[in-house]
Amino acid sequence: MGRIAADALPTRFRFASSDGARASDDLAATLQARMRVITIVGVVILLAVSVNYSVRMRSLRGDALASMRVGLIANSVVVPPLALVVWWLRQSRPRAIRWLRWLEIGFFLAFSVFFALQMTSDFPSIVPVLETAPLDLGSSLAVWMSFLIVSYGLLIPNRWQRTASMIALMLGLVVVVDV
Repeated sequence: MGRIAADALPTRFRFASSDGARASDDLAATLQARMRVITIVGVVILLAVSVNYSVRMRSLRGDALASMRVGLIANSVVVPPLALVVWWLRQSRPRAIRWLRWLEIGFFLAFSVFFALQMTSDFPSIVPVLETAPLDLGSSLAVWMSFLIVSYGLLIPNRWQRTASMIALMLGLVVVVDV
């Protein structure tokens, strides 16, 4: 039996070929596309949260109003740089895998820290809700942190060791908040 040239293989098998440059380009293109989608989803969620905060602020007073204002300011600071990242990740400009990996780490760690810091103020407000309406916890930041962890595990192409270490780091932040 003769050997099959890598170019003759279907596209889905090229990644496993001996052509390291093509594999690296495929990985970079996949990571770039997925990071762009994740960033767009992040921008949309933050904009939706900002609209929710704006509507809810009308009925709040005191500490709750101050907390909503801080959240609205934080979102307004975070959204413009994320919009620039979406633009930077456009498909017409392939990016080097090295920069995409740095963006991956920065994005997921920044959002993990952001959610962990928000959880420190969120946990005291959850205690009274547990007794009256446990299903209201769906809006808790712990849900968003879980979404972030699952998104990383499912969407970012990595070896299992890198995925496990990054998820362990994100979970570590949750444990630190809970202590």
